[in-house]
Amino acid sequence: KRKQLKEQFKNVDVVSRTMKLNTWFDYWVNTFKAQSVKQSTYLKYLENFDRYVRNDLGQERVNQITASKLQTFINNLNSYSAKKKLIQILRDLFDLLHKENYVLKNPMTMVVLPKKELDDKPIEVKQEKILGYQNEILLLEKLKKAKATCYQVVKFILYTGLRRGEAIGLMWKNVDLINGTIYVNQQWSKETKRITSPKSKAGYRTIPLLGPAKDVLTELVSLPHQDNDFVFKGINRLTNMLVYYSDRFNIEVNAHMLRHTFASRCYAAGVDPLKIR
Repeated sequence: KRKQLKEQFKNVDVVSRTMKLNTWFDYWVNTFKAQSVKQSTYLKYLENFDRYVRNDLGQERVNQITASKLQTFINNLNSYSAKKKLIQILRDLFDLLHKENYVLKNPMTMVVLPKKELDDKPIEVKQEKILGYQNEILLLEKLKKAKATCYQVVKFILYTGLRRGEAIGLMWKNVDLINGTIYVNQQWSKETKRITSPKSKAGYRTIPLLGPAKDVLTELVSLPHQDNDFVFKGINRLTNMLVYYSDRFNIEVNAHMLRHTFASRCYAAGVDPLKIR
């Protein structure tokens, strides 16, 4: 298949030793990466390349791009995270270029990630924000009183610790009210607007339901539904909803804070941190 694709592109004179880096990236990302990574990851490749490379280094011909050009390009990026991402993408691009004999040498073997400048910046200890207990109760009361569409899912995340996408992607077939558990084996991807697999292997898990979380499902299960229906409906824009109610109620909150709040409550109750996923 790989040989067929190469021949196809060769016939239309797209891939050659004198092609632009943009041409090679488009061929590489669609021929190789689109087949081996999640669509959300594929879209991130496109986003990073289009944002930083396409209108700059991407206009250069691959056989004229030297290590010094690549190093200068990386050095001039303002974002350290962008430097890391682009070095990985460019290494993959030039590694295959070299293996396929489109370039005689791989210039990326000489490119280094610049040292992160920390000398003139204060050292900050990152502390995850959580909802205080009073704000937690107040938020739920206000959401319920306002008849907010997101009330049930907010309460559910607070007492299960699900990720936003996992809660949105939860289906009734994975709910076991008799045994008081839910099984997480998928999530809703904001990038692709579709169901995908969990973030990692550890994301596949069975979660016991605390009383408040089970109450939410008990309220919703009486509504007409099929096994393949989503438990929570109309909350695909949960992030925007929480921004709105955060301003309205003057309570700082977002979907990830709900998850961190749950984890903090578990830790305070003596749960093994390694079991809080």
